[in-house]
Amino acid sequence: RLPYALMLTLLAVLAGVIWGMRVHKDTRPSYLGKPFGFWMRSLSPGVSVKGGFESLEFVVNTNVAQYDWHMKWETDTNALPVLIAALEVHNGPVRKALCGLWAKLPDRIKWRVPVPFNAEQVRAKAVNAIRQMGAGYARPAIPALSAVLRKDESPLVRQFAVDALARLSEFRLDRDVMDAWAKATHDEDPRVRWIAAQILKREAPALAAQRSEEHTSELQSRQYLVCR
Repeated sequence: RLPYALMLTLLAVLAGVIWGMRVHKDTRPSYLGKPFGFWMRSLSPGVSVKGGFESLEFVVNTNVAQYDWHMKWETDTNALPVLIAALEVHNGPVRKALCGLWAKLPDRIKWRVPVPFNAEQVRAKAVNAIRQMGAGYARPAIPALSAVLRKDESPLVRQFAVDALARLSEFRLDRDVMDAWAKATHDEDPRVRWIAAQILKREAPALAAQRSEEHTSELQSRQYLVCR
């Protein structure tokens, strides 16, 4: 009876695993027949993935004389949903701790230890990839980039988002983009504030002047309250 009981138990566990895999099936977008996780690994620094976004399989040389080349996915709108979904990828506490520990390791040890998955760099690379696609292909990503600029926890990702929004809207200014830039001029990161201010001055000087006056007035009010 014991062998039969063990067999039934194993079958029940196997059935539970299969059912769980179906229930928790990854619904995130795939690309070229490969799952979302594959493309995220290809964006993580230090992870070599054959056929990934940054691999030579995607290189297209259009002008040998001038070395004018690009990546195939830059002109393929089917890649855009994957890159937009990548903007929502975040490390949990454990992975964040691993990334922090790995960054502090001496160089002689780093090359012996597997590079941990770095969600911040994945999001930064995804933003930059969307930027490279340009306005002709990636304009649908503007709302997602605006959300990144407003709420992403990483200053690096927000910096890239400011620049990407400028690239995608260079031919036609969008009100939501200008609002995102204007809010970014008050970002807690000085680099994000500087980039946003420069873009506003170039693309919407009237709005930039208005925001500058509002910022000056706000600073004066704070100084007045402190003096009192």
